[in-house]
Amino acid sequence: NRGSMGILGSPRKMTIISFLILTILVFSVFSNTLKNDFTTWDDLSVYTDTLIRNPSLINVKKIFTFHRGSTYQPVRRVSFMLDYLLCKRNPFCYHFFNVIYFLFGILFLFLFTERLLFFLGSWDTEKRFIITLFSTAIFAVHPVHVEAVAWISARKEVLLGWFFFASLYFYLKGREGGKHALQMNLIAFLFFVLAVLSNPSAVILPAVVVLFEVCYRPKEVKRLLALIVPFVIVSGIAVFILMTVMKQAGGIKPYRGGSFWSNFLISFYIFINYIKLCA
Repeated sequence: NRGSMGILGSPRKMTIISFLILTILVFSVFSNTLKNDFTTWDDLSVYTDTLIRNPSLINVKKIFTFHRGSTYQPVRRVSFMLDYLLCKRNPFCYHFFNVIYFLFGILFLFLFTERLLFFLGSWDTEKRFIITLFSTAIFAVHPVHVEAVAWISARKEVLLGWFFFASLYFYLKGREGGKHALQMNLIAFLFFVLAVLSNPSAVILPAVVVLFEVCYRPKEVKRLLALIVPFVIVSGIAVFILMTVMKQAGGIKPYRGGSFWSNFLISFYIFINYIKLCA
């Protein structure tokens, strides 16, 4: 680590303190969701799902088997199976784990951001941790996450956050080199697969990795491309499954405006308005 320890102590101590602060923040904001019941939108994904109500290896295999015309988020369904195994249809359990998984995502976001600043910034250790904690805390309490945490069926979002940020963190740990670099890269790939199996939106992770490499050491990008080939392959498979599901469900519509380019241009307008909503 760059710089001295500072008045806050060692990096390990600063990490523990930061984790405690973030845990308190998350539960302070989302503890009121624990008393909520199921909603009508939870019927198909949770309440009437016969597979999650019969925990077994056979049903887990069925969950991971792709069926045309249906969604493919097997990790979310397996997590619901574990909930049912623990507390049947008690909604408290399902809401509690939604908060826990969101918290895991926040903690890994903290770890990832701290490592990212280590690679791309020039701050000393104490300043880096302060910046990381402040930015992660803002993300943790932002109201845009309310639906993902409070709605049981939206668990795919909190699982995505957990696995996505964990994958990026372990990728950066592997990027540090050393005798554990290969293990770190394998763990990063495992978390990436879990992210894709939770929510297909995770397919963008290889692009994030490439962007990091371009910003960090652009001259080494070609040499490091081999590291992300497995990520790209998994992304390609996930995109194929997603497009198949959306096509069969009628989710792929004709281009609004009649062409690809009209949609491409309007996407900038949509992106700007999305940023406004997040501000």
